[in-house]
Amino acid sequence: MPTLHILNKDPDHPRFSACIDALRQGDTLLLTENGVLGLLDEALQTPADANIKALAPDLAARGLETAPVKPNVAAIEFSDFVPLTLSFEKVVCW
Repeated sequence: MPTLHILNKDPDHPRFSACIDALRQGDTLLLTENGVLGLLDEALQTPADANIKALAPDLAARGLETAPVKPNVAAIEFSDFVPLTLSFEKVVCW
C-alpha cells in the first residue's frame, strides 16, 4: 500500500532522515514548510522512482521557486494538497 509522507522538517532534523529512510517504492513524498530546504541538500537521496512534490508557496517563501529543482520534483499548490492526501489510504506526517 503506497504511503504519502508529508515532511515539514529541515534537513538537519532527525525526522528528515527518518522520513527519507522510510520511503518505499510507490510512496510519495510531499515537502512542506522547511522540508523544501531538502531540495538544496546534496544528501537528499530518495529511491529513483520516488514521486516527490513540494508546496509552491513554501518554495516561494524560501526563495526557491527559481532554484534548480531535482528532475523528479513537482511543485503543487495548496489547492492540490487535500486531493493529494485523499488519494492515499495511509498518510504519515513527519
